[in-house]
Amino acid sequence: MKNVLVLVFFICCFAKTTLLRAQCVDSSLIQYGYCDPDWVPVCACDEKTYRNDCFARNNGMVNWYYGICDAVDFDFNPNPPTDYINVDAIMKYAGNMNVQLLDRFGRIFYNNSFDYVSEFQFQIYVKGFPTGLYFLNIWCNEGYKVRKVVVTDFR
Repeated sequence: MKNVLVLVFFICCFAKTTLLRAQCVDSSLIQYGYCDPDWVPVCACDEKTYRNDCFARNNGMVNWYYGICDAVDFDFNPNPPTDYINVDAIMKYAGNMNVQLLDRFGRIFYNNSFDYVSEFQFQIYVKGFPTGLYFLNIWCNEGYKVRKVVVTDFR
């Protein structure tokens, strides 16, 4: 009897999750048109952060709010960089933010922390870094985000 109740509980939870997901996405809204690449993040009902409301709408999202879903998120440009990487980082809750740029061997090329911030813009000077793949890590007490950066020699 106990196993049957547990099974019914999981089936109900799965059905509710599927129903909520179905109400979150409207396939008739899905488009493949152009969206402005500006980074004004929105957290959609599918618990994913989209670049802006146009990207959420083009993916068929019905509901979203301005802000990020995860504890921390960031955007950077250009990729590949020539001299600087411009980083725009947002944390869901104000606190200490840590930033590292590592190569594929784990060697740290940039390391910094910023005290009590919620949104912060900064630059990382990469001119003279060896050509290769790097990982830009930003983390706080509640979570982290990692993105890939390719450094090339533009001489």
